[in-house]
Amino acid sequence: MALSAGATTELDATGSATGADCARISDSQMLVIYRDAAGVLGARVCDINTSLKTITPNAQSSLTFGFNMNELTIARLSSTKFIFASIGRRAAVLNVTGTSVAIGPIFTLTDSSNFGVQKLLPLTATTALLVYQYGTGASVDGAARVLSIDGSDNISEGSRLQLATHPTTEFPQAATTYDTSTGVYFFQDRSDNFYLKGQLFSISGTTLALTGGAQTLYNSNDGWENALAAANLSSSEVATAHDINDAGAEALACHVISLSGSTLTAGSTLELANTEFIEPEAGTFTNSTTVLFTGNDGTTSRTTQLIKDGTTLSHTASDFINVSENDTIVIDSLKKIADDFALVVTLGTVDGTVLGSDSVLPSGGDLTVSAMPKPVDVGADGDFLYISVLDSSNFPVLIKFSTDLDADGTTVFEPGAGDNIGVECGRFNSDVVWVAGQFDGTNVVEYSDDGGSTFSVVDDGTIGGVRAFVMGPDSDNRIMVFDEDNGDILETRDGGTTWTAINASVTPEINAIGRLGENVEESVFGNDGGANNSINYSVNSGDDLEDYQTGVYPNANATGVIVN
Repeated sequence: MALSAGATTELDATGSATGADCARISDSQMLVIYRDAAGVLGARVCDINTSLKTITPNAQSSLTFGFNMNELTIARLSSTKFIFASIGRRAAVLNVTGTSVAIGPIFTLTDSSNFGVQKLLPLTATTALLVYQYGTGASVDGAARVLSIDGSDNISEGSRLQLATHPTTEFPQAATTYDTSTGVYFFQDRSDNFYLKGQLFSISGTTLALTGGAQTLYNSNDGWENALAAANLSSSEVATAHDINDAGAEALACHVISLSGSTLTAGSTLELANTEFIEPEAGTFTNSTTVLFTGNDGTTSRTTQLIKDGTTLSHTASDFINVSENDTIVIDSLKKIADDFALVVTLGTVDGTVLGSDSVLPSGGDLTVSAMPKPVDVGADGDFLYISVLDSSNFPVLIKFSTDLDADGTTVFEPGAGDNIGVECGRFNSDVVWVAGQFDGTNVVEYSDDGGSTFSVVDDGTIGGVRAFVMGPDSDNRIMVFDEDNGDILETRDGGTTWTAINASVTPEINAIGRLGENVEESVFGNDGGANNSINYSVNSGDDLEDYQTGVYPNANATGVIVN
């Protein structure tokens, strides 16, 4: 799967926006919050078309808030209820009804000095974990609390848990959860060469408690302070990314961090050389097997997709892609929409960009769609798409895709040398697939009854290269072909066991054949006919051909036939 970005959509024209976040409503809607141009808390329900990677923002709900919004974080409690917090030490519930958003009572958190919001993580339908920084001067500490809501959307806070102290840690810090009872806090230890460390803590209701001490996870290179991000993968794995100093050059180190009992273990390091992500975001993308890291590298806002295999992360072919039309913006939020799709919210103006995985053809060089009139067909149940192509050696290949386009294509037919190939799927049996063309010597018609897993040669060995063919329409075992080497129209009605020559030595070169549904013997042929015979009609499957072209389209060649 290859990663690509849709067009960037402006959600608010604020030129000095400094806080935004987003959360998933459904597979086709996201909620975005931000400080708008008037300094008001803006909230928009955005409709997402993942197929087109487009965003349609609905009208802004302007919410009365009145506190510092330079940092905002939001967590989804349900599809209609969300909780957010701001650097102004305030939190509130947001309720979504259709495309409107309403704010609940505003709650003031206890910690007051130098309060820095980091992340809200959902726990249950009524609780969320707030990770933040507090303190003044040289005493800025990492901390966490559980926020709870009641039936009237009033918020209360659990006791504060101190996660790390200054000067052991300052920036950067990141947190996520393994499950609703176990959290992890990552930081680069300023007192120990900026090594990456992880601190586990337990979650029980509104009570938080440290689980042992901080554990060193990465100490190969001195770290730098500019980036740290974390995302949950499963109940036993999370992903992290952090800046490192690799022989004087800045790089991003990515890991899978596994949890066994109370022990954290870092998987192999994937180093993205010469990469700095300022204030990055991380997110799970597809069924816990793909991780996104996104941020601004100082000049360009971009995203990279990493594939997880066990505890190993690797690059996809797409490597890095730009995620905004404006290179100077800063990425402030990355949240999953649905499997294979995520929303990035960027600041400068408040913009949104949909990221999505695109299905790709199998590797192996350039592929060209076959010139035969039947290069593509869909199985009877609509689940699979078959594409006939020529590979970089101009050899015929048949590729099968899921119509959901949720996986890369696979090669199901590869006969070797040849010039052309076409495909047609059964109308009644979704497992039936016919291929015909000019390939593999005299084996020019092949048949599959298992969805392309295997193919059998069904021509009689005397048929030359097939230039055109049509299946059915009354039976999946019936197929008519035009043998361009011998100028013959032939047909089988029993899946290739026996063949009948309907018309020998046809003069025009037939490019396409169509059969009528009500009377299957009625057929239309599109030909290289020159001044005549570009279009032939037959009432008996081609035994007698009537010229329908004369004088209508002089010297035209018909390349396709569609029967309505």
